[in-house]
Amino acid sequence: MKKVYKSLLGVLIIISIFMGIVTNLYVPFSYATEAVNDINGTTGEIPDVDPTPTPKPKPTPTKKPTVKLATQRGYVKAVSTVTLRKKASNRGKWVATLKAGQKVYVLGTTKSGWYKIKTTKKKVGYVKKKYIGTKTNKKYKLLATYTTYSRRSPSGRNYNMNRAAKKIKKFTLKKGKTFNWFSVVGACGKKQGYKIANVIISGKTKPGYGGGVCQVATTMYGCSRKLKMKKIERHNHSAKVSYLNKDRYEAAISYGHKNLRFKNTIKKDIVFDLYVSKGRVIVAAYQVL
Repeated sequence: MKKVYKSLLGVLIIISIFMGIVTNLYVPFSYATEAVNDINGTTGEIPDVDPTPTPKPKPTPTKKPTVKLATQRGYVKAVSTVTLRKKASNRGKWVATLKAGQKVYVLGTTKSGWYKIKTTKKKVGYVKKKYIGTKTNKKYKLLATYTTYSRRSPSGRNYNMNRAAKKIKKFTLKKGKTFNWFSVVGACGKKQGYKIANVIISGKTKPGYGGGVCQVATTMYGCSRKLKMKKIERHNHSAKVSYLNKDRYEAAISYGHKNLRFKNTIKKDIVFDLYVSKGRVIVAAYQVL
């Protein structure tokens, strides 16, 4: 009997060892199958693609169309006043009235031939390009403007002022140098192509060649005073003139006798832009950056 028991016990031990081996093999395999099912959802196949979800790309923000910048500052180039409008159209609503020579900020341009500008009082609107004087080159910065106006200025007088203004436009006043009317503009007589207009001689008004150029000289002198440049030579007329401003800045010119000279005390070179039309003279001084 003992031998029988020992034989049965040995069989039971072998069966137990066999069952243990089968169980150990089955459990990891089932766990692995469940893990794969969790990934695929239905099948036990391992996917070829990385299951980690890729982040969605952020949408690129659409840029608003920008207006092309013209320059930092400009000035009103007109005989009297110009209307600042809400839209770039002659039918646009009134925003403000701009005076001749007034400084403005040029914000941009339109294809229809208007400037978008802002005044020093932060009024924003549109003005036709022809009414704004500016330099589109960023190497220039508008520093100051000065304007004078003569109510009686016939065509000959306006011609003479324009002729003198063109010579000043070609001139650059270097830092530390002196503006000399005789050197820059020169004589304004018949030989130089000037026309007859009223001039003041010995306190009396009479016709003479170059009449009107003194108004250009006066406006140049007024601009130099606003820039606080050093006055070297300057003369009054022998009679009262009508185009002086409240500050009474005045400069009479008589070639060989009365000259206008002032020194550039600014640490940069200066160029002048002049506008002349129907008795209005505007001088704008730009600093060369």
